Parts: sequence; structure tokens; C-alpha cells
Amino acid sequence: MTVRLCPACGRLNLADFRYCPYCGEPAARGPGLAEALEAPFRRLDALGAERRFAILGEKLDTLEAEFELLASRHCKAVQEGVKFPPRAGAT
Repeated sequence: MTVRLCPACGRLNLADFRYCPYCGEPAARGPGLAEALEAPFRRLDALGAERRFAILGEKLDTLEAEFELLASRHCKAVQEGVKFPPRAGAT
């Protein structure tokens, strides 16, 4: 099934519709949604986006591990009755 976006209201329409069933404007002609999205994704692939996302995922994993460590230390300190100094500007 090929779909296109209505140029007037932006909703998806089947490619063989002559008019948008939502707003009544003439349907767009040209590439379908799948064809229109191919070029941007090819550019992302050419830029090495997959590798960039992998690096970001690794960094996120590190941040999550550090957060879990800090949270576990904080919870342990609270359970042991450690008093933390008030934050700057807190009343």
C-alpha cells in the first residue's frame, strides 16, 4: 500500500486518492511516503549514523551505571542515618 501526505492538511492518504478525504484538497502527486523517506535515510547511513548511535548508546550505558552507583550510595547513606548538608540556596 502506497501512501502520500496531503500538502494541505498533512494527513496520510492512499496514493490512488485524487482528493484528500479529510480536507477535500487535490491529492499530492509524486513519490509516496516510503520513496520520500529513502533519501534522508541514505544520507544518515552515509554519515555513519549507525556508528554514532552505537557510541551514544555506550555513553548512555556508562551514565546509567554511574547513576545507579550514586543512587545506591545515597540510599545506603540515608538508611545509615547520614545527614547531608543543605543545598546552596535552600531554606
